[in-house]
Amino acid sequence: MSEKTVTYSVEPSKTARSACKKCKEKIEKGVLRVGYEIQDGDKKFTSWHHVKCFNMPKKVNGISTKGMSVEDFVEEHLADPHGLYDDGDKLAEIIADIESKPPKSEKSNIFKDKVATYKRALDDMEGDDDEGKPSAAKKAKTDIEERARAYGVYKQMKNPELQDVLRWNLGYATTGTKDVLLVRCIDGHVNGRLARCPVCSQGKLGLSDEDAGDTIKCGGYWDEDLNMKTKCTYAVPNSSAPRLKPWYAEEPSEEQKEEMKEFTEQQKALATGKSPNGPPSELLQAAEKLDWPDTSDPSQRKKACVLMYEVCTSGSVKIDLPEDQKKAKQKIFGLFSTASGPLSATEVLGLVVKEYGIATAKARPRRSRRKLWLPVVNVLPMRQSYRHFKSSPSFISRVVTRMRVSVPRRWLLPSRALILRSPSAM
Repeated sequence: MSEKTVTYSVEPSKTARSACKKCKEKIEKGVLRVGYEIQDGDKKFTSWHHVKCFNMPKKVNGISTKGMSVEDFVEEHLADPHGLYDDGDKLAEIIADIESKPPKSEKSNIFKDKVATYKRALDDMEGDDDEGKPSAAKKAKTDIEERARAYGVYKQMKNPELQDVLRWNLGYATTGTKDVLLVRCIDGHVNGRLARCPVCSQGKLGLSDEDAGDTIKCGGYWDEDLNMKTKCTYAVPNSSAPRLKPWYAEEPSEEQKEEMKEFTEQQKALATGKSPNGPPSELLQAAEKLDWPDTSDPSQRKKACVLMYEVCTSGSVKIDLPEDQKKAKQKIFGLFSTASGPLSATEVLGLVVKEYGIATAKARPRRSRRKLWLPVVNVLPMRQSYRHFKSSPSFISRVVTRMRVSVPRRWLLPSRALILRSPSAM
């Protein structure tokens, strides 16, 4: 097995096509950039950074840089193929730019502020005496107090430990700073772990970076049939997100892990309406809240039909009923005739789901098979077109084959490939 080697270099950007690995912005032509090159046998990978975005690595080819100054790193490990270091001012500028740290992003500040709020709340709660004047911590629990207590559970953990907690509870992203990881763990500890998306049934829900978890969004999923990432627009306030319990602050047993995985698969099956275990939980909860009439009384069945139609069509998870409202209600009403006795709301819902399935699970986006058509091109007069297309005969062949273009027949072979000849020779 070949050994990987890493080299660092600094140079002026040759083009404006490369992007900074950290800030994701384009590096303009002529601007200094730091290259990070990995050589793995015959394969070579290179990434680029703005000099100010580049952070000195902790190790270089297995050698620790702990205690090493930026100046020493530049001298020993940062190659200079263009002789930039010959200019003392330029060398000093490179060192100063690497030493400088850009301001933290707004995202990082949001998470940091939220963690600081939990820390202050925990300090206030720990400072209260049990006797004397009752404090806010002794009264009804508020959300901030619960989260502050959860902060006390995780505050001493290192990043790898926080990442383990998130992995145990399935579906959580494990990247980000310690503040980001803390907010995710605290949210799950207080509210329970996030369930699968109730709309697309396969996407993983996560805390939005824009507001540090005040909103829960679906990240979409990879569709194996279409071989593409499928987006999902599901987004709800944190308090409205579907949750599962328990939350595992300690590593679950193998049996518990297996139960979580099985439940995840059941959720996918439920969303297709094909699971023998019943309808999705969101629809079940809505059905259980209905003021359900006695369906053994024929005069009450119309009311029950209207109520069930609302459940099946008004939530984020919808039944694949006919689009026409009248026909849809007739279909639901017809299910009562198959029953020998009164039916509960959940029983009727089960019949509807079994018969028609979930609309959101069926409405998968399809990749368009239509080819991108080139704009209509007239390749005449050939004297002008030739100088543009002579370097790409395959392009002209595609144009002639696909488009309605004005080309003399003598220029075409039976295979419809264009014969390129100099205009002067025609």
